[in-house]
Amino acid sequence: MSKNITIQEGGVGKQLTVDKLKTNLVGGGTCLWLPEDEVALGRKTITENGTFLAADDGLYGYARVTVRGVGKAAGVDRDGDEASAKTTSDGRLVVQKLPSRIVVETLPMLTAYSDGEPINYRGMVVKAYLRSGRVWTDTTHPDGVIPLSELILPVTQAEMSNVHSDIWRDGAGINARMLTYTPRWYLDWKGDEVVVYCSEVVGTRNDLPAMLGDKSGPTQFLITRYNGDIYCMGSTAKRYLNGYTYDASAEKSNYSLFSGTNANTGTGPVVCNGNLLHFATGIPVSTVKPEGTPNLRPVNAFQTVPVQWERPEDDKMLETEFEITVVEAPES
Repeated sequence: MSKNITIQEGGVGKQLTVDKLKTNLVGGGTCLWLPEDEVALGRKTITENGTFLAADDGLYGYARVTVRGVGKAAGVDRDGDEASAKTTSDGRLVVQKLPSRIVVETLPMLTAYSDGEPINYRGMVVKAYLRSGRVWTDTTHPDGVIPLSELILPVTQAEMSNVHSDIWRDGAGINARMLTYTPRWYLDWKGDEVVVYCSEVVGTRNDLPAMLGDKSGPTQFLITRYNGDIYCMGSTAKRYLNGYTYDASAEKSNYSLFSGTNANTGTGPVVCNGNLLHFATGIPVSTVKPEGTPNLRPVNAFQTVPVQWERPEDDKMLETEFEITVVEAPES
């Protein structure tokens, strides 16, 4: 639309300057027409859900809008935190960050119990955290602390039957270590990722942490060294003691199998355990031959105590844990 308009009056042209024109709309009301070179149009890149007004950017409209990443990861905001979104009564979209984990910041005042004692959670402080690592807060949790009244505490008493410990002894010369096979992975000769089950570190090989493992799934068993042999007890099935090393400096952390330790946990001494003795130095030594069914007891026995919380908005259960020490109840 031209800004300079000439109108004839009595055969004489009069030039007028027009800033804008107002016209009637068919359905009622009016609209303004502005000179094209005075209409400010801009570009906008949108990376999150919401309602966006050109006027908020000082513009009449957008000549180009680019949308990136919206809906790419449902339930995750632009900071990588879990989030929920809801529309208010006036049409605004409100995004609320959600906590992704809870942490026991301060242990309860009492963490040592006799078997059968009730667990006292007094003094425990639990906080909620976002996925990005920052403390989560809202109007009812301004410092991220979850009140004890909101926590779910399913374990009510200390129990020797639920304890775990790395070191077990019978008091008569047998000293064993509890090994737990948990899922890990390694790259096979084709470069494919393969799941294996490895123990805690039991030694070193070629300056790398070494552990035992196999492909049969998770398990627990006791292991000891005696008179140049390795003995195992308590495995739920016949298990292999293959050797694995862990290389954290690799492009991807990798558990690599090394050969020559394909022993199994049958009865008596572990079969073909010569190479195990060279690197598995983190296995306790017994002074008597492990045989029969010795009465092994855990040393510094720990019981894992779960702590749960249903987060707001979606009631998803978040869980953490802490440990208490448990000893045999004194005889009356």
